[in-house]
Amino acid sequence: MRSFTFVTTCSQPGWIEYAETMVESFDKNFPPEVKLIVYIDFKAPPDRARVEFRQIAQTGMRLEDYHFSLSGLQFALGRAIPYSEHDLANSYDIIWNARKFSFKVFTICHAIRTCDTDVVVWLDADS
Repeated sequence: MRSFTFVTTCSQPGWIEYAETMVESFDKNFPPEVKLIVYIDFKAPPDRARVEFRQIAQTGMRLEDYHFSLSGLQFALGRAIPYSEHDLANSYDIIWNARKFSFKVFTICHAIRTCDTDVVVWLDADS
């Protein structure tokens, strides 16, 4: 039988708003042999039997370096290019925010490299 690990990430405000409820629901409803890894950037809550919290800064992923490389690129932070004639010029759109979505990419790659399960699955913390 295949083994599964689910992976998610959240900020401290996200933990308070939705992720803690998701973790409790996971713990209660998912099969007992399935694990969950939650990547965080705040003081970790206590681990649970099937839930592991990993500090993003302690993974060695160089995520901060990547974020620094984006610092001057407004279009990579969700802002439309200012000189664009597009209707949404100078507006914010989350789908273009490379910094926000980089947490997902970096953490799922880290989990794939470090988990001992057969399958690694992304699970949005606001699910």
